[in-house]
Amino acid sequence: QRPANPTADGYVESDALVTGIKGPTNLAAGLEAGTSEGHFNGRMEHPCLLDSSFDQAPPKNAKVLAFWDTSLGIATQIMTDIGPKAAHGRLVNVPTRALRGSAWRGAHMNWAEAPQDYAAVHFHEDDLYDCGWETSTTIKIEPDWPSGVYLVELTSGEAIDRVPFYVLPPKNSAKRICFLASSFTYQAYANFARRNLDADLRGRMAAWDVPQHNPDDYDIYGFSMYNLHPDGSGHHFSSRLRPVMTMRPGFLTFCDKNGSGIRHFPADTHLLWWLENQGYDFDVVTDEDLDDQGVALIKGYDVLLTGSHPEYHSTGTMDALLDYQKQGGNFCYLGGNGFYWRVERNET
Repeated sequence: QRPANPTADGYVESDALVTGIKGPTNLAAGLEAGTSEGHFNGRMEHPCLLDSSFDQAPPKNAKVLAFWDTSLGIATQIMTDIGPKAAHGRLVNVPTRALRGSAWRGAHMNWAEAPQDYAAVHFHEDDLYDCGWETSTTIKIEPDWPSGVYLVELTSGEAIDRVPFYVLPPKNSAKRICFLASSFTYQAYANFARRNLDADLRGRMAAWDVPQHNPDDYDIYGFSMYNLHPDGSGHHFSSRLRPVMTMRPGFLTFCDKNGSGIRHFPADTHLLWWLENQGYDFDVVTDEDLDDQGVALIKGYDVLLTGSHPEYHSTGTMDALLDYQKQGGNFCYLGGNGFYWRVERNET
């Protein structure tokens, strides 16, 4: 694999024509041979471009070539230039927006009520939304494939990777059991670097012949919402457009002396195996599907099963689950630490 656009971290770029120079022009990062480097860690608000350089205060006769008003379009990845050239920028890898800026005085707690107070954009050198890899292969999902969890097995020499994906049931499925995959929770914990990869855990990984890749060893693929950026600020976003090491069958989280040490996706595959082994006919849907379609997605099932750790939910999934139970559906909570945090999906 090679990146289609090898720009790995958070910054903003513009292709607009400014003073006769065709972009891209980068802010918050340098650009060398098509690759971003020298990334800025910190907040930026209302950056502007003048027609002259200066050491301290700008000269009074300086002309504004570009002025990016970061209080505009906060819910988007666009940096709006209100200057004469309209050199609008595009944020890369989803740096954090809606943060307190220089105008903030504490009068408003909701950025939507006073976007000018929350105009700062926080850039991090390890922001990662999309690896930008080119498509290597595609898979056609046949209509007769039963709903469930599938794996694509990728090999290169002796190296093997197994990438999971879900096949949803057809409309008006006749099956009576539905399993709700906790995909929001899987994503929140995606690539959680716990800093516990010691000799005991490495030994168990090797002895059990499970995936040997661990986020403790690889920082280039981004971390989870439980990790911190290099400047100590928290991760607010988690994307699937990158390798997610924790979402692999058999991934070990701990070297647990009293158990397997697996969590989340690999733990839930044991429940699915048990259902199949016992001869139960069931469908599988994910949190995203439930958030998109609401109770209509699950209302025809007699029972809905959760996985082992359904911690993160959106307003949409919670409403759908409550409506399902109010309409007579049987809800079987098979996990722990569930229904605790609320998430919102970014429309990037």
